[in-house]
Amino acid sequence: ATLIATPCTAPFMAGAIGYAFIQPPIVSLIIFTMLGLGLALPYLTLSFVPALQKILPKPGAWMEIFKQALSFPMFIAALWLLWVLAQQTDAYGITAALLGAISITFGLWLLRHNPKNKTTLSALRVMAALSFFGALALLPVCARPCAQPMGSDLNQTLISLPYSQESLQSALDSDNPVFTEMTAAWCITCKVNHAVAINVDSTKELMAKHNVRYIVGDWTNEDPEITKYLQKYGRSGVPLYVYYGPRDPVTKTRPDAKILPQVLTPAIVKDFIESKT
Repeated sequence: ATLIATPCTAPFMAGAIGYAFIQPPIVSLIIFTMLGLGLALPYLTLSFVPALQKILPKPGAWMEIFKQALSFPMFIAALWLLWVLAQQTDAYGITAALLGAISITFGLWLLRHNPKNKTTLSALRVMAALSFFGALALLPVCARPCAQPMGSDLNQTLISLPYSQESLQSALDSDNPVFTEMTAAWCITCKVNHAVAINVDSTKELMAKHNVRYIVGDWTNEDPEITKYLQKYGRSGVPLYVYYGPRDPVTKTRPDAKILPQVLTPAIVKDFIESKT
């Protein structure tokens, strides 16, 4: 789970993941082991201290109802993942994904049947296998990139420049402060930070007051240039926020870049922009 979670590194986790990827193998192994132990800690605690199991609810008929109730969050998650796919592909990709889901569901439905007739059973298994292979055959269609993914327009009300090495260098060559936001359409933390801390009146007024050049990198489809930028700052995933202070009017030097926390508030952004060091 710690490896699967790395594309969108949850709050407070990106630093550990990014650090692990640039360390020797033994150090990386220790870090991932600790992350795994942290995830397993509740189960390990209940295993080694059986007395704590008394606080758990006793099994019964309620478990079946609870299991069925949990299917609804899964449906919501599936809907969200479909929305994420919509940011990365076109209408054909969405159609292929839905057809693939139906095909897999049909195959699983076939496997639930267990007729006594061996010929019928074999036919059902062949049909189920064809359904699964049909779903796999649709993967290339799902993966086809859109000419302009919806996720590339992440900042509809805040004027920004799309990230590239050239646009960043051009901004850094000026005397203005520069604020970069590395984000993705599928990153919930990124979306929340943008909504509550960046795309708000107070932050927009602050950026206008200080003539901040605002650059956004859309990593929805894992742009290689943005990947290099993330690695430069020891990160393996988004979000990443970096602030470059203005050049000194006398020495013409720019202070070192500052990495903002992964969970933002307008006050945090203000502190970084108004900082004199």
